[in-house]
Amino acid sequence: MRKVITEILFYLANDYSIIHNAHIVDKEEALSLCKNLRRLGANLLSRRLSLISNSIFSKADDIYYRLDFYRIEICEALDIEDPIQDGMSKQDLNDAIKEIHNQKIA
Repeated sequence: MRKVITEILFYLANDYSIIHNAHIVDKEEALSLCKNLRRLGANLLSRRLSLISNSIFSKADDIYYRLDFYRIEICEALDIEDPIQDGMSKQDLNDAIKEIHNQKIA
């Protein structure tokens, strides 16, 4: 279990830029990351890792907030420190997602 957690931390920190820039990085690199996240998600039965893997190519207006939100939830569920320390809080991300949705409705 610790090995899987360590691997998750590695991918979340090391491949942060791929997660947020899947549309512009080498497609094979992004697909490889997706495959690794799915594998790790299956190892932990973690729905959030699958959500990151399935969402990184999304063109939704709130995708960057959602990706960070999922990362924070993964870290909380595993009781590990978030490898990205200078990001928004979970509440701020949730508020930003709601704001984007409210703007679409209006």
